[in-house]
Amino acid sequence: MPRGSVETGNNNTQNSTLWTMNAGFLRLKNVELGYNLPSSVCNKINIQKLRVYVSGNNLAILQDHLSKLGFDPETTNYWYYPQQRTFNVGFNLTF
Repeated sequence: MPRGSVETGNNNTQNSTLWTMNAGFLRLKNVELGYNLPSSVCNKINIQKLRVYVSGNNLAILQDHLSKLGFDPETTNYWYYPQQRTFNVGFNLTF
């Protein structure tokens, strides 16, 4: 294992991959799904347009080694508040 030493002839200058790990990740950051009701349905209830939607932020992260450490790869500091996962549901209505 690499270690600091004051002795001569030690291996402190040797290349090592001991602490190297795969930091690749895939994050699903923002998703919004919406549906516009057909005009035939809207006309029956006396409105022009109706759109229903669902959205979410910070939905998923896929990572290998860093998840075992509880580390978010988009931060530069291990001690952080985790990003919050949020969901929204709503509609846009036009009379």
